[in-house]
Amino acid sequence: MIKTIIFDFDGTMINSEKYFTQDELIFYQKKINKNITKKEWEENIGRSLEDTWKYYKSHKKMPLSKKEFFKNWNEWAKDIYLYKTKLLPNLLNTLKFLKKQNYKIAICSSAQIKLIKIILERFDLNKYFDTIISAEDLKGKPGKPKPHIYKIASKKTKTPPNECLVFEDSYNGIASAKDAGMLCIGVRNEVNKNVDFSLADKEIKNYKEVNQKFLKKINPNS
Repeated sequence: MIKTIIFDFDGTMINSEKYFTQDELIFYQKKINKNITKKEWEENIGRSLEDTWKYYKSHKKMPLSKKEFFKNWNEWAKDIYLYKTKLLPNLLNTLKFLKKQNYKIAICSSAQIKLIKIILERFDLNKYFDTIISAEDLKGKPGKPKPHIYKIASKKTKTPPNECLVFEDSYNGIASAKDAGMLCIGVRNEVNKNVDFSLADKEIKNYKEVNQKFLKKINPNS
């Protein structure tokens, strides 16, 4: 029986990936290495900022310290979270529905907690979430696609993995949730149409698809 619903953040709740797709690769090419390819950038979608820094340090001779990299990236990204991003269509209605059905609701994201809080405050979403798991909770452990962050979510929500249902928009995120033993729904958005969702239990194109019938079908015991 599903007791806890867990949402990834970027690309799953908000359309920030739209702006990352447009500008983040250019940011990395300017700040790190002009030869970073789109494929290399795509391989890091869904990973924590620390894991991204480690990847480019290993593969592209990262010129910035971790502190410098975080500072530069946060300065670049802050405006996206403060002014540009929007909620994915019908997400708010889905949160209201799930809350009414008495599910525990959590966020489990590779994003930093300060960026998650910007969105929760902008759109008045704090009241819907019981638990937030962010990059800081990893405490040095590898992020997605490794399962650690979803295992942390299971522990913090006091819910066994097989009683958790995850919404994710990236291959790395889906792989992480499945490796942790959870059901996972792939969420299509305007920039991930070609992302491999083969590991997901099901995929949706819009949150309006999520209703009691949908939840019953994905988990007949719920």
